[in-house]
Amino acid sequence: MRDVDASYMNRVELEGKVDGLNDDINFLRALYEAVSNHLCAISAPGTKEINKVPIQKRWRSQLPLVKAI
Repeated sequence: MRDVDASYMNRVELEGKVDGLNDDINFLRALYEAVSNHLCAISAPGTKEINKVPIQKRWRSQLPLVKAI
């Protein structure tokens, strides 16, 4: 019976971790989409052309900080 209890507890723990990772993935997808939409709006026709590379580098450099939240 102990093996069953231990296996069940292990499963519950792993499911909790999977749920947390899915939440992180969904958050990062939403963040990526928001940033991408913002960059597309900045470079829309009729607007001044900007270099997106520094913006992307800055965003990527701050990603670990966002993940830590």
